[in-house]
Amino acid sequence: MAIFTTMKWRITIVLALIGSMLALGGMGAALRAPETAWAQGDSGSTVVSAVNAYRVAHGLAPLSINASLMAAAQNHASWMAATRTYSHTGDGGSSPQSRANAAGYSGYVLENFFLGASASSQDAVSWWDTSPVHKADMLATPHTEVGAGFASNNDVRIFVLLVGNPVPPTPVPRVASGGAAVEEEEEEAGPPMIMIYKSDPREDGSIVHDVQEGQTLWDISAVYGVGLDQLSALNYLKPGQVIHPGDQILVQLGPGQTPPPPPDEPKTHIVAEGETIWEIAVLNGLTVDELLDLNGLTRADVLVPGTELRLTADDPSTAEPTEPAAPIITPTAAGPTPTPAPPA
Repeated sequence: MAIFTTMKWRITIVLALIGSMLALGGMGAALRAPETAWAQGDSGSTVVSAVNAYRVAHGLAPLSINASLMAAAQNHASWMAATRTYSHTGDGGSSPQSRANAAGYSGYVLENFFLGASASSQDAVSWWDTSPVHKADMLATPHTEVGAGFASNNDVRIFVLLVGNPVPPTPVPRVASGGAAVEEEEEEAGPPMIMIYKSDPREDGSIVHDVQEGQTLWDISAVYGVGLDQLSALNYLKPGQVIHPGDQILVQLGPGQTPPPPPDEPKTHIVAEGETIWEIAVLNGLTVDELLDLNGLTRADVLVPGTELRLTADDPSTAEPTEPAAPIITPTAAGPTPTPAPPA
């Protein structure tokens, strides 16, 4: 969980690893491993139901599900499962607040997560109840909205809870243009603010922002006054996708420019030692069933290192080669053809 206390995060991480799960190896294991987790019916919705029942038992109103919080919580749960990195700090150095903002949420958030080798949504709530800080998150007011996610790999089952206060945050990113900082009056405590320098237009009139550490698409959208949907469309970003330091975000096209073509996505993936079908699917924007169907596999099949998996419906091995474009020849300027002189 992470909460703001005098502008500092208080982070508590619980790792519950049971030795019997290690017998599964997790390294190129059979595809059945994640299936055990799904059979128990856990999901973000079951986490929400358990938390709301807990709130009602304590005399509080249940929280309303927010789609942006659900997406942010599920993305972080999936990222932790795929990378086996268990922390409130997520993809690209993101924080719970920045991930919620990137998913389209404009309020304050609190985050809990729980790990257990054979845990359930109710186990997560029961453990959070034993921790004063995590318990305070579940019973937080004036927070009225909620999102949750669930994921599993061969080691642990992961539950993520986001509790949101929908009041828009008072602080806004501080803007500096041309290297000059903007002086501001001190704001009330809230999410840490990131200094963002606006990029000047290029010679062609386009504006491209170089992403720095801690910046989110939401921050860039607020500073440049460009909608999240427009930024996502210009840069072919998926909903809730986290950007990384060093990325270049196209903010504005120049006069007469057309949007760039979509980036080439990998069509195949070579299975490495230790990878699971679940990890490969998540990191390539697919569900497990979609990846299995693309490759004619079932959940009972064993994933062998070195196997080449198709990631799209197009089979690159059977794709017809394209004919090279004919060269364009530009004629050189020439004067009038001289008239031959008559023979002497």
